[in-house]
Amino acid sequence: MIKEHRELVFSNEDLIEAIQVFPNKNSLKIPDGTITGITVMDDAYVFAVVQVTRADDSKTEDVALDATILAALMLYYCKANKIPIPRNAEKKITKVDTGISLSIRLS
Repeated sequence: MIKEHRELVFSNEDLIEAIQVFPNKNSLKIPDGTITGITVMDDAYVFAVVQVTRADDSKTEDVALDATILAALMLYYCKANKIPIPRNAEKKITKVDTGISLSIRLS
C-alpha cells in the first residue's frame, strides 16, 4: 500500500497571518491591537506566545496559544488558501527552526 506524507512549514510570519485571518478571534483571547511578534516553544508540547501591542493603551501583552489552537489556525489557513488537507489524514505539529511544521500522513 502506498503511503503519503506531506509537511507544510509555517514561518513565524505565516503564523501571524493565520492568526489575523482566523474567523473566531474571540476564542484566541488576543486583545485588539497589533501583533508584534510570535515565539514558538516546545516543552512537553508545542505552543506559541504571541506579543500584542494593545490598541487601547499601547501596552504590550503576551498571549499563549496551545497546540490545539495552533493546529486549528494552521488548518483554517490552509482551507482559506485552498491548500488541500485530507480530513482522514493523521495530523501532527512540531516546532522547527523557522516556525511550526504541520505533518500530514495518509495510509
